[in-house]
Amino acid sequence: MCRRKPLKVFSCFFIIRVSGGLRGSALGFVILRWEPVFRGERGKVIPDRAKRTSFVFHIEKGFTKMRKSDVILKLVVLSLLIALGVVISPILRVEGMCPMAHLINIVCSVLMGPWYSLLCATVIGIIRMLTMGIPPLALTGAVFGAFLSGVFYRMSKGKILIAVAGEIIGTGIIGALASYPVMTLLWGKEGLSWLFYVPSFICGTLIGGSIAYVFLRKLASNGMLARMQRSVGSAAYHDQMSVRADALTIAALGGILWVVIKVASTAFGLTSPAWNTAAYAAPAAAAAAGLIYYVCKTKKVREANAKTE
Repeated sequence: MCRRKPLKVFSCFFIIRVSGGLRGSALGFVILRWEPVFRGERGKVIPDRAKRTSFVFHIEKGFTKMRKSDVILKLVVLSLLIALGVVISPILRVEGMCPMAHLINIVCSVLMGPWYSLLCATVIGIIRMLTMGIPPLALTGAVFGAFLSGVFYRMSKGKILIAVAGEIIGTGIIGALASYPVMTLLWGKEGLSWLFYVPSFICGTLIGGSIAYVFLRKLASNGMLARMQRSVGSAAYHDQMSVRADALTIAALGGILWVVIKVASTAFGLTSPAWNTAAYAAPAAAAAAGLIYYVCKTKKVREANAKTE
C-alpha cells in the first residue's frame, strides 16, 4: 500500500518563524502542529484529504489576515506622512530649499524603509506641483534623498545619523545635479549651471536633517522608535545612546533654532539684519556646544575607565 507524501509546509513554516510567529491565531495553530515535526521531536503526520484541506485553509486564512492588517496599517501611516508633508512643506520654502520635505523623507525612511519613502516623496512632489505650482524641483529635490536615506539606514543596521547622511548625499548632491537638466530642458530656465542648486539643496537637507535627527533620536532613546517600526512590519533597530550621539543631538538643535528664528522674523516682520545674523549664528553656536560637550564628556569617561582599571 502506497503511503501519501506528507504535506510540504517547510517554506510556510520558515516564513512564519522569520516574521515572528502569531501564537494564538491561525498561524499559531500551524506552528504548534508542525514545529515539533521539523525539530525531530515527533514523527511526521500524514493527514487525510479533509485534514489537509483544513490545514491549507488555516494557513491561507492566517496569512491573509496578517497581510491585510500590515498593509492597511502601512497605508494609513504612509497617508499621514504624505498629508503632513504637503501641509508643512511651504514652511521656510524658497526655490531650491524645502527643509520640511527632508524631515518627512528621513522619518519615513527610518519608519518604513526606502521604497515607501520613495513613494511618499513622489506623491508629495506631484501634489505640490499640481496644487501649489511648484516646479519639478519638488521631485528632483526629494526622491533621490528619500530612497538613499532608507538604503543607508538599512545598510548601517539602524544608524539614524547615516540615514541623515543619505538624505544629504541623495538630495544635496545627486538631486541638485539632476535638477539642472530638468529645469533647463523641461522648465526652460536659463542661466543655470550644474552646481547651481547644490548650496541651497545642501542647506535645506542640513536643516531638515537636523530636525529629523533630534526627533528620531528622542524616539530611539525611550524605545518608541523600535516599537513603531515593528508595528508597521518594518525591521526594528536599536540605536543606543552614546556620547557621540548626545553631542550630535546638541549640534542638531542648531537647525531647529534656525527654523524658529526664521519663522519668528517672517511672522512678526522683523527685517533687521541682526535677525538674519542670529539665524546663522545659532547653528554655529550649537555645533560648537556639541563639540565642547563631546571633548569634555569623552575626557571624563576615559578618566573614569582609568580609575576602574
